[in-house]
Amino acid sequence: MPMTWSRRCLIGLLAVTVALSVGCKFGARKEQKEEAPKETGQPGFLGAVKAIQEAGEAAQKMAERKPVDPVSFRDLLTVLPEAPAGWQKEGDPDARTVQLGDWKYSYAEQSFRAGEGKGHVVIKVTDGAYIPILYPAFAFAAGYSEESLDYYRKGITWKGHKGVEEFWTKEKRGHISMMVAERFIVEVQGHHIDNARVLHDWLNRIDTDKMVQWARAAQ
Repeated sequence: MPMTWSRRCLIGLLAVTVALSVGCKFGARKEQKEEAPKETGQPGFLGAVKAIQEAGEAAQKMAERKPVDPVSFRDLLTVLPEAPAGWQKEGDPDARTVQLGDWKYSYAEQSFRAGEGKGHVVIKVTDGAYIPILYPAFAFAAGYSEESLDYYRKGITWKGHKGVEEFWTKEKRGHISMMVAERFIVEVQGHHIDNARVLHDWLNRIDTDKMVQWARAAQ
């Protein structure tokens, strides 16, 4: 049965609509503005004093908060990134809820590997659920920086969140830890990578906006 002109137009319009909706759905995340972490930690004695002060403030703030039920580890899996071009997932993710005395926390973790030994990255997202003991040490680490010939460690901020970045030049490995919405701990660990920009790229692929929404909903 020959296709009429009107049916061809209808099919064409449907195709355009589907293409546009798919582009919006999958293109929005790719077009998100990438942001590089900024160093905010201070070296030396002043940095140590600042770090101790921030750790004390964090301990006081967390003491005033009550722990909450953590986000399901199944939901945490949804904020992990997909593998970009040249990378692939390595094995199945590790995700679970852990009981710590009267408290619970959850986490989700996935490993990725580039071809021909060009890199290995592990992404881990933990919902600390406002357990007090998890945060003061992190606040201290985020307020201090140091550097040597083949290693640096610095307190950073990224999209308003505090964190720590480390890199070992000779060993070609690095690690970033971020505190998102004063609740979630995001970790990016890399081996056999040339520089920390690889870690920055992976950090920008994690859906931290959803974590912020979860934290606001619990307040």
